[in-house]
Amino acid sequence: MKIITVVILNILFYLIIVFCTSGCDENFGLGKQPPPGWKYWWDHPDSRDAPFQPYDICLNNNQGIWVACHSGVFFYNDSSWVFYDSIRTLKKLPPGTYHAIHVAPDSTVWAGGEYGTLVAFSDGQWTTFSDFQTQLPLATVSVLSTQPNTNMLWVGTDGYGVATLHNGSWAYYSRYWTPELLSNIISDVVVDRTNVVWIATDSGIARVDGTKWSNYSRESTGGEIPDNRITALAVDSLNQLWGGTYGGYLLKYDGREWLSYAPDSASGKLPGLPILGLAIDNANNKWIGFEWSKWRDSQGNREGGVIKFNDIEWKRYTPSTTVYAMPGGEVFDVVVDHHNHKWFAIGGGVTRYSKE
Repeated sequence: MKIITVVILNILFYLIIVFCTSGCDENFGLGKQPPPGWKYWWDHPDSRDAPFQPYDICLNNNQGIWVACHSGVFFYNDSSWVFYDSIRTLKKLPPGTYHAIHVAPDSTVWAGGEYGTLVAFSDGQWTTFSDFQTQLPLATVSVLSTQPNTNMLWVGTDGYGVATLHNGSWAYYSRYWTPELLSNIISDVVVDRTNVVWIATDSGIARVDGTKWSNYSRESTGGEIPDNRITALAVDSLNQLWGGTYGGYLLKYDGREWLSYAPDSASGKLPGLPILGLAIDNANNKWIGFEWSKWRDSQGNREGGVIKFNDIEWKRYTPSTTVYAMPGGEVFDVVVDHHNHKWFAIGGGVTRYSKE
């Protein structure tokens, strides 16, 4: 009888594990449901039904979603996920982890990964840019962006500066010969409404207006930027620049002066966790994604998650408060789509929030 009981318990335990680790967009474990407006897709390494360990999200021009993740690239067309990897593309897409993805104004999908991997997807075909890989064979592509008026591609790397591709020609920028680029570790690149390029580095922010380079740091702003390790950037409807730092500060630049919001978890504001993702919705709300940390904040919280900030009030969403609709809690990227839905690349999968 004991043997039968043990067997039954083992079977039940196995079924629970299978249920809780399979791709899912409705419930999360034991019938619990997230609050209204939340939907999520999560997976495990042995399946390709949904993104696993996503790092970057972008929109295409037809409202689809592209995701760079642990073992390839996913596309979501509002009904199902399509997975691209080396096997499914007949090695047109090199194997490895992809950290950056971007859709250019001409609808070309760019994706970048480790060891100088840079690919483009256009007219149903993948193309590998071996010339970039030859120039920077050890670089990890950390961010991709384009300037709308010229379609110039900006490629940020984790330790090798930035590169641009324009009309088939490459240019490379490093802090060693472009001192205005304060560091070769690039976290984000955004283009504002006047076509100025802003580059987040771990030593401050570089600004590129045409061919003129300048920068902003704690030293050059007299402390107005309190933390030089810039991790995320976004531009609002007034063309004001917003930034997040690894120390958990939220920055704002209106073209004249810098304003910073300091971590203050005791008052229910910024939790003091590193900011990894930043996006601004149609109502000018700032959506801020955080790293999950082994160190607890002053309230004993280390769940990561996101905060919505409307310039007055702060509202935080964590794995617990969303009934684990944010699996993993570590928010690598935040994107707002054409319907004003918020998309989050989280350690455990992809989450969409459509209520606010």
